[in-house]
Amino acid sequence: RKLLQVDTRKKIIFYASDPSKDESQRYLTEKFLIDSFSRMKEFIFVIKTHPQDNGKISNYAYLDSAKPSNVILIGDVTQKNKIISKQFIIFDDFNFNAAVSSSDGFLTSSSSSILQALMLGVKTGVVDKFENGNYDYLLYYKASSLIDSEESLQNFLKIKTFQVSDEILSYCGLKNTNNEFDVGAHLLECLKNR
Repeated sequence: RKLLQVDTRKKIIFYASDPSKDESQRYLTEKFLIDSFSRMKEFIFVIKTHPQDNGKISNYAYLDSAKPSNVILIGDVTQKNKIISKQFIIFDDFNFNAAVSSSDGFLTSSSSSILQALMLGVKTGVVDKFENGNYDYLLYYKASSLIDSEESLQNFLKIKTFQVSDEILSYCGLKNTNNEFDVGAHLLECLKNR
């Protein structure tokens, strides 16, 4: 909130974009999210681009949604000289884990960052309007919510917190049941020191 100068009364939903998806699906997914959040002024919707993404698709979706004031675009520092628009904020020392852990929810279509969000204890949603099946196992084990409509997005936003069991974290490879070495604790420690 301090970094983005966001009103402390607003809830922040963080979206990790991923350039590996079909461009038309990415555009329609991001436009759906931007349009939806533009009508919910109690939220700030933050889109963070992937290190390999110059922001072209996110920028088109943002412009075509009339640049809502409660949507923030963050470009990855690796694209500093290639980012497509000045609409993107670029931070030289952006702490992704701190941003995710301080948000009120994490969304993605296909970014593996969803596993980081789970480890950080943030409620997660998989945006899948095209039945791609990314992270179906997270949905099956109720570790994440499926977002495929305005209604499912609203339901996700109403959830206060998500309790993900150690069993599910273990299944996802995020927690080791071996008492001698806890992979999850080790990863969290690494993320904090990053």
